[in-house]
Amino acid sequence: MKSNRALFAAVTIFSAACSFAQSPAASGDRTFAEFDAFIAARDRQMRSESWRTTPSAKRERITFASAEQIATQGERILAEFPSDPRRWEAIRAMVSARRAFDGADAAARQTAWEKRVAELCTLTLAAADASPAAIEAAAGHEVMTHAFRSTRTPDLPRALRALERLADKVPASNRREVLESVYLDALKTDEAAYVARLQQLGRDNDKGVVTLAKNRLNTLALKTTPVELKFPDLDGREIDLAKYRGKVVLLDFWATWCAPCMVDFWATWCVPCIEGIPKLKTLYARYHDQGLEIVNISVDNANARPALEKLVAKLEIPWPQFFDGEAHATEYAVRYGVQPIPHVLLAGPDGKIVAVNPTPEKLEAEIKRLLKL
Repeated sequence: MKSNRALFAAVTIFSAACSFAQSPAASGDRTFAEFDAFIAARDRQMRSESWRTTPSAKRERITFASAEQIATQGERILAEFPSDPRRWEAIRAMVSARRAFDGADAAARQTAWEKRVAELCTLTLAAADASPAAIEAAAGHEVMTHAFRSTRTPDLPRALRALERLADKVPASNRREVLESVYLDALKTDEAAYVARLQQLGRDNDKGVVTLAKNRLNTLALKTTPVELKFPDLDGREIDLAKYRGKVVLLDFWATWCAPCMVDFWATWCVPCIEGIPKLKTLYARYHDQGLEIVNISVDNANARPALEKLVAKLEIPWPQFFDGEAHATEYAVRYGVQPIPHVLLAGPDGKIVAVNPTPEKLEAEIKRLLKL
């Protein structure tokens, strides 16, 4: 509640600042200071513990309201201060803004906004003076728009150009590893290009990117050997995938925190671990009797066990859950190059991996093929 009031106050102050900035006497310093204060308040709100428990409808209202403020004042900043280096924070926020449109002209306004964001991304990635944060946001938007597994507008060359610009201008960005993983998932249909990209990334100067490439190459090699996982699940049952030979096994890497939209460009691209469980339950109900097994592998940290147990019970998940409390250092996640989550591996009756992060349609088709249905 306190953080909600803080954000409301920030919106009120920001709105007043917008009016104030209309005055010829208003200074650029005041305009940028008020804009920065609003962004800081928004970020604190969305990173707060209370945000996780706020009803989704209310989260959306707050998110959309702040996005409208960002879009309106961002355009004013660009018009009035076209060469001020501080404008890049406004552009970063605009690119990351999650807007919603309604009314008879909603589709046209949505299209216009998407076009505007694309223009801002192109401008940012081409500019010599763009800030690292703006470049990260623009590259993130480009990759997630044109290479994410559910994208409406796939354009891998465009996504690659954004990644190359990010690597050139912000080589130590902690977003490179995740964005490269998204791009690699989209590139997998061309195995030669996929392997070539992995080999190129293996020579990168960023350790995280190098590790990603190494793990992905290891995963390719694992396609020639059966998956070997052995662990006690949350109920204490001993699970050994060697005993699942002859069955089709779906490994789903997930976490309890992998549901709400996050701040920045993730505000548009939510990570759907929990939202994907009902779809897996549907597959399980359809094909379990024919030989499909599912195993969840949690990458939660050590203190998340109660939350995981509660979530599993709430979702009524019938298959085994692996949990060791080692977060992203989980042995199996490292072994199979998991990044980002959710991350799905499908193993055939011989235990060998046959698909990595397939689309929902391809996943079911592969299950039916392997089960000879």
